[in-house]
Amino acid sequence: LIAVYEDPALPQTQFWITEGNHVLADSTKTDIGKVDLNGDIPTGAYDATLWTMIIAGTEGENDKLYFNTHLLGTDVGSAKSGAYYDLDRWDVTEFLNTANNTVVFERGDEAYIHPMFAVLAVCCEDGPEEDYLKINSQAQSTGGSVPIAVIAVFAVSVIFFVYRVVGKR
Repeated sequence: LIAVYEDPALPQTQFWITEGNHVLADSTKTDIGKVDLNGDIPTGAYDATLWTMIIAGTEGENDKLYFNTHLLGTDVGSAKSGAYYDLDRWDVTEFLNTANNTVVFERGDEAYIHPMFAVLAVCCEDGPEEDYLKINSQAQSTGGSVPIAVIAVFAVSVIFFVYRVVGKR
């Protein structure tokens, strides 16, 4: 659950919010998790921040994070925000494309790592004339139920993310 609210005292901001559990693991031979942030960047964009959340990373096992082919960091899944948990904030203003940006999580030599979500926030001089919501699906479920453990980890992760963001203000 992510809530976005309007505050006239803050700059106009457009968000791209993605979620999912990209299971990157040696056992499954899945090494890359790619997230497409589709759509145009508003005219007059002057600040872009990327938030990422990763669970199950291990310090010293070299993973990588890219934004539009630019390396943002190595060993980003190092449990620096808590046991098996990483919440990071990246200034990506200089790497921002005018449309269709991409985040890539690379497993590297991690045994397994789970990128959970990426949020791109772009401050701009002028926003859309009216509020709108556009959904760009990353993947569609093929059926079955979501295990309780996955729901619990996701819920705790979102609560921690909100706590960290609110605590920064």
